[in-house]
Amino acid sequence: MPSVNTWRAVIAQSGEFRVTSNSMVPTLLPGDIAHVTPLRRSLSAGDIGVYVRDGQLIVHRYLGRAGFRGDNRANLDPAVAADAIVGRVRSFKRAGRRHRIPVLLPRLACMLRPVKAMYDGARSTRCGSAGYG
Repeated sequence: MPSVNTWRAVIAQSGEFRVTSNSMVPTLLPGDIAHVTPLRRSLSAGDIGVYVRDGQLIVHRYLGRAGFRGDNRANLDPAVAADAIVGRVRSFKRAGRRHRIPVLLPRLACMLRPVKAMYDGARSTRCGSAGYG
């Protein structure tokens, strides 16, 4: 199993990895080539971070203090130690074309998620099982 330091060295040398799961759909699709840069500053909410868990690279969206979650996943990832975070995805290649990772809309979505959760909770409590409308 590669260590965190091994993955850091690999990222510093090449930084391109094939996406193998659907956890980041629709942003990253299986078969895309993610361009990962070494982490030089802290991640911001909405960034796509790369961390090591059990020797594997995990590429998921950073949600701020809440942690990480794949765009195509309902649940947060288990807690990630700061020293396990090794990089961020800056761009990706799909069908031979390079695409930049969108930043503004995912960050806005991360900021609005707690507001949406409060609204959804208040709406479901107010309407109960009978529902209105």
